[in-house]
Amino acid sequence: MATLTQGALVEVHGLPGPAKPVPEASGVGEVDLNGQKAQLLGYDRNVKKWTAATFGGDTIAVDEKYVRPLGFEEISGYDFVFGPKSDFETVGSEMADTLATKGYAVMKLFVSAEDAEECVTVAKKLEDDDQFSRLAVEFERGYLGKDGSAKTLLLDPSSLDVPSYVLDSPLKMMDHNFGAISQMIGAYTQDAMGFDIYSRTNMLLRMPLAEGDEDKYPPADIDDGDAEGYLHTMARKRLTLLQFVGPTGGILRLHPLAEGGQEIVLPAEPGTVVLIVASRYEYSLEAEGESLCLTCFYMAEPAVYEIYGSVKGDTEVLGLLGTGPPPPPGEQVTVNSMYTRYGGGSDAKERFWSAAGKAATDGLTDVPFMRWDNSLYWDPDQTFGGTYTRHGCFGIEGVELFDCKFFEISPAEAKGMDPCQRQVMEVSYMALLEGGWDKRSLQRESQNIGHFVGIDKDDWMCMSAGGLLNLSGAHGAAAAANAITSNRFSYSLNLKGASMTIDTACSSSLVCTHVSKLHLRFKDFEPMPGSIVNGLNLMLYQGPFVGCCAAGMLSHEGRCFTFNATADGYARGELSGAACFKIKQYQNDGQVMACLAGSQANQDGRSASLTAPNGPAQEKCLNAVLRECHLTPTEVDCFECHGTGTSLGDPIEVGALRATMMMIDGVIREHPLVKTSSKSNIGHTELTAGLCGIIKCVMMGIYCNACPNNHIRLLNPHIDSQAYPVYFVTEEVDQGKNEGYMGVSSFGFGGSNARGDIWSRALCGPRSTDPHSGYARIFTPDRIFIWSEISKQALPQPGFKSREEGALDNLKDYEDAYMVGEQPTEDDSLYVIGSFNGWSMPEKMEFIEETGCYIFALPLGEACVEQFQICMNKNEYFKIFPASKMANEEAIILGPGVAPQGNHWVIDGRPKKKPQGTVYQITLQWDVESRKKTISWEASKDDYMMSLAGELQPFRHRYHIVSSWSNWKPVEMQQVKGEKPGTLETTVRVGIMRHEEFRIQRDADKLQSIYPARQREFEGDDEDAVWHWTGKGLEAIGWEAEKYGHPQVGSTFTAEHLAMVGADDDSHTFDSLAESGFISNSGPQSVPICGPDHLGEGKHWMVKGFMGEEVKITLRVWDGEIELSTSNARTGVRTWTNKQAALKRKYFVTGTWNDWSYSQMKSEARSGGRVVYKLKAKMTETRMMAFNIVLDEDKAQCIHPEMALSDQKLSAAMGPDAKGEGLYWGMYVKKGDKAEIKLDLSQEDRRKVVTWTIKRKD
Repeated sequence: MATLTQGALVEVHGLPGPAKPVPEASGVGEVDLNGQKAQLLGYDRNVKKWTAATFGGDTIAVDEKYVRPLGFEEISGYDFVFGPKSDFETVGSEMADTLATKGYAVMKLFVSAEDAEECVTVAKKLEDDDQFSRLAVEFERGYLGKDGSAKTLLLDPSSLDVPSYVLDSPLKMMDHNFGAISQMIGAYTQDAMGFDIYSRTNMLLRMPLAEGDEDKYPPADIDDGDAEGYLHTMARKRLTLLQFVGPTGGILRLHPLAEGGQEIVLPAEPGTVVLIVASRYEYSLEAEGESLCLTCFYMAEPAVYEIYGSVKGDTEVLGLLGTGPPPPPGEQVTVNSMYTRYGGGSDAKERFWSAAGKAATDGLTDVPFMRWDNSLYWDPDQTFGGTYTRHGCFGIEGVELFDCKFFEISPAEAKGMDPCQRQVMEVSYMALLEGGWDKRSLQRESQNIGHFVGIDKDDWMCMSAGGLLNLSGAHGAAAAANAITSNRFSYSLNLKGASMTIDTACSSSLVCTHVSKLHLRFKDFEPMPGSIVNGLNLMLYQGPFVGCCAAGMLSHEGRCFTFNATADGYARGELSGAACFKIKQYQNDGQVMACLAGSQANQDGRSASLTAPNGPAQEKCLNAVLRECHLTPTEVDCFECHGTGTSLGDPIEVGALRATMMMIDGVIREHPLVKTSSKSNIGHTELTAGLCGIIKCVMMGIYCNACPNNHIRLLNPHIDSQAYPVYFVTEEVDQGKNEGYMGVSSFGFGGSNARGDIWSRALCGPRSTDPHSGYARIFTPDRIFIWSEISKQALPQPGFKSREEGALDNLKDYEDAYMVGEQPTEDDSLYVIGSFNGWSMPEKMEFIEETGCYIFALPLGEACVEQFQICMNKNEYFKIFPASKMANEEAIILGPGVAPQGNHWVIDGRPKKKPQGTVYQITLQWDVESRKKTISWEASKDDYMMSLAGELQPFRHRYHIVSSWSNWKPVEMQQVKGEKPGTLETTVRVGIMRHEEFRIQRDADKLQSIYPARQREFEGDDEDAVWHWTGKGLEAIGWEAEKYGHPQVGSTFTAEHLAMVGADDDSHTFDSLAESGFISNSGPQSVPICGPDHLGEGKHWMVKGFMGEEVKITLRVWDGEIELSTSNARTGVRTWTNKQAALKRKYFVTGTWNDWSYSQMKSEARSGGRVVYKLKAKMTETRMMAFNIVLDEDKAQCIHPEMALSDQKLSAAMGPDAKGEGLYWGMYVKKGDKAEIKLDLSQEDRRKVVTWTIKRKD
């Protein structure tokens, strides 16, 4: 006999009589199971029987001799049988392949007869309620198949608008299964069939027309809107799903759309799902009696339409809403990440955009003394061959610093390394990291990633030759070699793609970009998944200044007067920048920043002189890029010019662009060509100018804004702009489109020209097209920006929605108008709005003339925690609110103004055990002389306050479950009659994925979430479960009880116990033992309940079970105590409470020395009720140690500094919140040192909350 395994498909045979279901299965009577097919779930060693789920949805226990494995031919009617033990990913992959091969797939779902019968009953009840109708005749073929005619209902069973009997029915589970099936195959449809599943339609209920229904259900009339919706659906339809519920079956015919194809005839059996590729087959369904069929379509991305011909009428408004050209077709070289260090202190692309793109700053300064003493070379009259300029765009800080340990470079070697090499290592790694690769993963598995570096200076070598430093020794040869600059990074990070340093003078980095593109597109032998392009220019040595002045190349004024009449040369600037390129099909998923649509490089050849720019060669390079991009000149909107500020170079470049971009086929461009140059902001970064331009073009495309040019007073008279639609911008300019092309040119003084064109789509700002949120992941503001003037005379724009997430910490950081605002007059009133009445109605505060205070009586609800804000005259635009989220009385008070979401005060009566109904007196003092507002609250039993509270409208809080089965829409839980007050419940049917997730919201408010304290790390993670021995488990171990420590019924079953069981059979898991009844995770659980508050995102409870299995969820909120339980007949009752939440307030340090694990801090009681937490740790290496502090091992509750690697007492401690990623304290230690970290939350000065002392090793 073949060996039986868990998950195997079998047939039950030879049973002498009716079989009894397992005791845990409720509502199932004795049945004759002989001949039924089933899937084995697990083997019960105690009773020596297999637990199995039949195709009909019953759960049975059967002896091994009564089952036999099914042969393939016995289930040949199905392509897939999807049962409780089927592998989700394997079925999804195989199903996509089957659909691609056959054009259809047949799947058997385990649906119980009771569920199917209930679905039919609900459908009939909907029909009785006149919910069904006929489709228009013109639509029936598209929705119902060939010759289709039926009564139908389009239904969303998860909607709150459907009748309650639908919400409680299996239809909701089956609709959830439709979404799960699309998720199951969606990851594979692109590779298998060439399309992605973008969305699906709602469930369509279909029943055949009975006798007399032709008159009752006449075909619907159609209008233009219906027709347009139908056409859109048919154009996007890729897969059709049919689920046959029963009770009778029928015949499904698949009619091939290709000529010569053979018709397929399939049985429409109840419990069967058929997926049909819409481009391969049309279907017809012949029902054989009363039956219910459920249908939905899986859809591709919505179509994008273009308007051909001229648009007549008033088209001015269309210019404001223009979408711009679509992305370049086919596979593209995409820009996936960028990291920059600009002179002037603009570290990171966001800061550069703020400085140059928005504020038009001039970042040039005097030569800093840390580089060299420029007074020794200052020669304004050029009498002794020194330098006549003393300015440059310096500001890349700490070029002498380097974390050699991270890159596994010895201190001896790092000591002599060229700072350029150090910058390349750090900046290229940041771009690589943002692109999706890190050091650890690359060391485990090398990647064929290329590294291309543009560099043309030898300052470090010249300093050595001049005796300023010593490069002798074993590492000297590589320390200053430009070739090593690119290779060292590839070596350190284990990158095996092309690695090279390119020097073509000022066009070096743009030539690198072009070469990188060529390598990415060449896939014949060793394709590269990505490449890093780096451009670097550091000014370490006075020699280039002296040499360039001798040649008359630098500006006497120390600025780049690009396009200006006073242009007299360029000013030098620093840049260390890198970009990560990949090759992929462009998708607007918020992950791709831009596309490198085209690039080219060429040479002047023999021209006027070796260093003179050549206009025709520049034109030729530009035309080549346009041909590569399949663009006309008028489709390019903006040019980032080389624009060095020389009297000859600028006019030649503009002339070359004029000759190429001015017209096409004799028609002059209608819209001006916008021209910009960052050299007026940060100087000429020489060899990195090209990459600097690429980065700027990407930023301008992401915001669809052109950056202003500085220092333009009078246009250079040599620039011919007559009859040339061109705009040399002097202020920020909106491009008028959501996407577009922008280009950059770069020219080496030896004649090497390069050109690159970028296509980008708005991902930020008012034109953002990011599909996920108002802010793309690429740009996340870390500060709150408060309007400088908020008053009753300055109303905000309609529809304004706050997105600010953080807040500043000092009063001086806010505008005075916002801090104090307009003090209320006699005609003004203040109101409290809050969670005590579901934020539904502002309630008036009382003004006490004797004290000049406003007071309000706020009663606590059953959760004993309430949130509130204050507003003036019931106007939401004039709120008074704290500067931080969920604040206490000590928070800075802002307003009147627009309040960011979540900036509420919180009154929590639970720490002092205040019962529900306790009335708190809120007192607001508004003092203009001290320029400060203060707020306080305290529990009160004063008769006057009690009477004020009694005047409030009664309000009952409602609790909503937000879950995977409701597509994360809040669904209200229902009161339970006959139970303790405050008890609510709901019932869920587990779907096809065999688990569901949920959390609770009070009043459907995500800022009042109730959730488990620990964030679930991965799907199926159930570490919060507490497992217990059962009597059945103790019987199974028998005489081996001593090995397990003589457990009793209810004793904890640990991971060590599981390992002991696995010594004999390593197939066991907690779940398999629980299914056999040996252990149970019912009873109290270890993870406490948190909330109601705003920290619940990503934290859910999980319920598991077989598909269709019912789980009851019960919630009780009363007197500040929250208890939640899940229960079903098979697994018992699991309970969580918030009672242990206060006991679990533990703090952990996570850092580099403990490999980012969690080390618990010990608490020490101090005078005045203070508690200080400490951790002592011995350091095992010499380096900068990074760490932050986490509450209850929950990364979403992190205490961190404002700045990365901040020293103690320099940065305020922020949090606990979810913003600690990348923000760590930095503590420099030596091997053997003993560090003591202290957390003191009672400190008023937030800079002193986290401190440490280091005891040096003797």
